[in-house]
Amino acid sequence: GVSGVTTDVIVEREQIVMDWCHHFGIPVAFALAGGYSGTERTMGEVADLHVHTLRAAAQTGQLINGL
Repeated sequence: GVSGVTTDVIVEREQIVMDWCHHFGIPVAFALAGGYSGTERTMGEVADLHVHTLRAAAQTGQLINGL
C-alpha cells in the first residue's frame, strides 16, 4: 500500500475531483486499476475502493450507465 493513503483520503479525493469536474462541466473518464495493494490491502479491498470512485461519479451525474 501507499503510506498515508487511507480509505477516507481516497473517498474525499474522489468526491473532490468529481465535484470539481461537475462544477466546471468537464466530462470524466476513468480507469479502475490497482496501485494500492500490497501488505496493507488485499486485491479485494482495492476493488472495494473502486466503489467509492463509482459512487462519487454517480452522485455528481458523471456516471453514464452502459459504457
